[in-house]
Amino acid sequence: MRQIVFAAALGAAVFAFAGQANAEVFNNQLNVKFGVAGVLPNEDDNAGLNIEITDEAVPTLQLEWYFNDNISVEALCCLAPHTISAPALGEVGDVTLFPPTITAKYHFMPDAAVSPYVGAGVNYTAFLDEDVALAGFRSLDLDDSFGAALQAGVDIPLSERASLNFDVRRIWISTEATLTPDVGTPLRIDVDIDPWVVSASYGYRF
Repeated sequence: MRQIVFAAALGAAVFAFAGQANAEVFNNQLNVKFGVAGVLPNEDDNAGLNIEITDEAVPTLQLEWYFNDNISVEALCCLAPHTISAPALGEVGDVTLFPPTITAKYHFMPDAAVSPYVGAGVNYTAFLDEDVALAGFRSLDLDDSFGAALQAGVDIPLSERASLNFDVRRIWISTEATLTPDVGTPLRIDVDIDPWVVSASYGYRF
């Protein structure tokens, strides 16, 4: 709930700020999108633990800058809390992902009623609020990650400036998870999270 309230407030602040700016400043090149995304991990690990990370629905904010009708760059931001578990261990702990992603996009038919696009770029993921739940362990730490990102989607214009957006991303996120016991040697596990991110949003161009 805290993440949803924060994102809603941030989105409202962005729309309020941009709404007060003269539209001619941006010349219809800035598209601000606020929506919701399903973050669906496709997890794997090198320890054979069959690590499981929960699917989550989270609010998103996207800022897109158009260089021309066909080419744009987009930044995606969200906070995604997840619970980590394993069949042999039970619940391992909780963590929040902060995965800002920047992609370059190509819009095939920018004037169409349904305008498709594809994109590619990079992701940086920071792991926040790690909280271990396993008895006998005192901490859970996950290393930050850099990886590639791909996306495809469609924009559906509602007016000259407003639009709906539907988007699918694949983001490659890899981390080393360290479980530190109360006594003994830390357990280190390489984990691939590699989520699909499926989103719907409302956009307004300034």
